Amino acid sequence: MTTKKMIQKSSMGLALSALTLMPFTSCSDDNDPITIYPELPADGADNIKSIEHKGAIANTTYDWKMSYYDNRLTNAKGTIREPEDDKDKKFSYTSEITYGHDFINVVNSHQEKVKIVLNRANYIEKMTVNENTYEFHYADDHLSRWEKTITENSFGHASIHKSYGVIEYLNGDLKSIKTSTDINDEVVTTTFTSSDLVNHNGLLPEMVSAQLGCIGFEHLYYAGLLGKPTVHLVKAIKVDHSKDSSKNYSIDFHYSLNSDKNVELCSYTTPEGKPASVIYNY
Repeated sequence: MTTKKMIQKSSMGLALSALTLMPFTSCSDDNDPITIYPELPADGADNIKSIEHKGAIANTTYDWKMSYYDNRLTNAKGTIREPEDDKDKKFSYTSEITYGHDFINVVNSHQEKVKIVLNRANYIEKMTVNENTYEFHYADDHLSRWEKTITENSFGHASIHKSYGVIEYLNGDLKSIKTSTDINDEVVTTTFTSSDLVNHNGLLPEMVSAQLGCIGFEHLYYAGLLGKPTVHLVKAIKVDHSKDSSKNYSIDFHYSLNSDKNVELCSYTTPEGKPASVIYNY
């Protein structure tokens, strides 16, 4: 075989090899992992876009503005609300969520180091924020227990404080939450009464974010990352303190719905007897 024919044969072989590879390389995108789509609390109904507290502020809570893309919560802004005027609205932060095939990344505007571990159901199993850790457990896709470890560093010494909450349900609705901290070992029991109103929008109950272990990052619940919502809206709560009964209180909630059955307003009276309300926008 002449040199010219050998070169022609070799070139033809390379061309055939390239043609053979082309179908596989051109379809590589089809094999890319699919990013996760958490089930949002509204589950087909209108997703909550803002939560704003009006009137009296009974305990520490947050106002929220949230935005979605491709049916996933991607951005949120939280503003702290406090009973004391000199503390109210003094802190805000933004949070951006990106989704991978089996993970999420959360970046906030205060450059805190946030690391999240998901379980097989794509709920948050563990979250670390700087040196603080949060652990979450679930039963029947509902949040059933949380533990929080807070580390405080000062003068070369680290102080560690732990708290936890145990959550019970009845027919998909909140029944009770028992919370405690190692600072005073007092057990706080929050008992719930459910209404007949279906929780179409998957709203978190008012006044109990701390008992649910998500104060300050409620937007992660609305992103579908902290378990399923209750079936019905909460009608009333009763809070009992094991060591100081003077702190006990009860609150009744009243809701206003629009024609689409979206909750537009939740109103109640604080333990101090002052009117308070929450406005929801979709």
